[in-house]
Amino acid sequence: MSLWRGDILFHAGEQASGLYRMTSGQARYAWTSAAGQLEMNYVKEKLWLAEAALWVSWVHVGRLQALQECNVFHLDASKFRELVKFYPTQLPYLKQFARRVLERLADGSQDNTDVEANLGRSASDNSKFGSTGPERDSSSF
Repeated sequence: MSLWRGDILFHAGEQASGLYRMTSGQARYAWTSAAGQLEMNYVKEKLWLAEAALWVSWVHVGRLQALQECNVFHLDASKFRELVKFYPTQLPYLKQFARRVLERLADGSQDNTDVEANLGRSASDNSKFGSTGPERDSSSF
């Protein structure tokens, strides 16, 4: 799916339908931390959004708004669950991954957000967010 500058992919409080992956572009993610502070960060391509929706009933924690044209891949959670039934040899690995996701969500060591690039993976696999500020295309100067 495509988002134009200013489009909102999801709002806090909405039931998540599945996982998203930014394939191009940049967006801003805003949420309220457990401490009650408004937090914002910039999300760029190759990050997973609402990944927890594949494994649990997930309600979006924040709002994602496109800062420029973005392309986003969407994997519907219910279709994913139906599809994996056809791959029984993979179920042990998926169950193990789902357990790690649930443990991470429950450990309370950090705010759970929709932008969890490390769910089920080690922290060294990739950073939580794409960047701390908007990037500029040098061709636009």
